[in-house]
Amino acid sequence: MRLLRASLLLSCLLASSCVLAESLRVELILFRQAPTPADASRPAPDDWAVGAQLPDEKAIDRLDEVAATLVPPAGYQVLWHDSWFQETGDLVRLSDGALRYGHAPIEGTLLLDSGRFLRLDLGLWVNRFGRYDELTASEHLSHEGQVTLGKLTYLDHPSLGVLIQVSRP
Repeated sequence: MRLLRASLLLSCLLASSCVLAESLRVELILFRQAPTPADASRPAPDDWAVGAQLPDEKAIDRLDEVAATLVPPAGYQVLWHDSWFQETGDLVRLSDGALRYGHAPIEGTLLLDSGRFLRLDLGLWVNRFGRYDELTASEHLSHEGQVTLGKLTYLDHPSLGVLIQVSRP
């Protein structure tokens, strides 16, 4: 009887630890929704990716039709569209474009944390560079909140927007 209880307890613990470190598929579309950038008070910090790791692996984009509707005649411009696999609890480094003195044109981090709800902590910078590749200005989009698995979620900013979908692989 004790062996049965111990094995039942062990299987429950193993099952709950699997939920804590779940692999998720993330797709993100970053777009401009205003004709002029809304600069942050400070450019992106040099340590913007401390503790972050690259995503596990790339995934196939599924939101191409949605991205195709975000066109200049409609008042939008897609800046970046990507998808990847990510473990919950991992802080992932996001970037697009060539690095210039440690900064990319688009850079940021994403943390997905599971518990009772799926929590998202996203920080993105859209950077502009000067004549000598020095960072001159940044737009910063920051969002903390909940997302629903499988649902396309819109995150707002004065000059930027994000569409993000988090689902099981």
